Amino acid sequence: FAGQMLIGEMNKPRIIRVITEKVGGKVQGACLPFYDGNGLATGNNRLTFDPSGKTLWVAHSAHGWAGSRGIQKITWNGKLPPELLSINLTPSGFFMNFTVSMDRNSVSNPDHFLTKIYTYKYHQGYGSPQVSKETSKPAQITVSEDGKEISLTYNKMTPRRVYEFNLSSLLTADGGKLVNSLVAYHAHNLRK
Repeated sequence: FAGQMLIGEMNKPRIIRVITEKVGGKVQGACLPFYDGNGLATGNNRLTFDPSGKTLWVAHSAHGWAGSRGIQKITWNGKLPPELLSINLTPSGFFMNFTVSMDRNSVSNPDHFLTKIYTYKYHQGYGSPQVSKETSKPAQITVSEDGKEISLTYNKMTPRRVYEFNLSSLLTADGGKLVNSLVAYHAHNLRK
């Protein structure tokens, strides 16, 4: 996940992974869980790797309304997790790269890439519900020979929308599941 960002979540036991790219002069991209639960506390707001790069130290802060206190460490077990490695916007959809080979039948099924598309009402008040909601699925799926790269083509792409994928139905080539299956890409700009 070199070149990607990790961000601690304040009120959930979660660390988010952020994948960015520049499209039409704007930085945009996707968020997905990196580490979710598994004994992690809340208030995750300071993260640093040790010099080996195999241990992530996580500091917690309590601000009264959320969070925890203390420091935890997460040590990599040396095994490559089955995960989405990267996601990039294409002129007609998305290109996904996985850390392991995926089951061809599983990733060739458009229903396994059912996409929730929405935006938020930007206003002065706190928070917003999802608005302009719709669902779509790819009209075409192309899978690389090694099963690690998948290209999704849609009939229509809309700018300034979040494209949310639930990849829980996907299987790896050895029949396993992805560690994290939720991906949300904010396509502010589209590729031409």
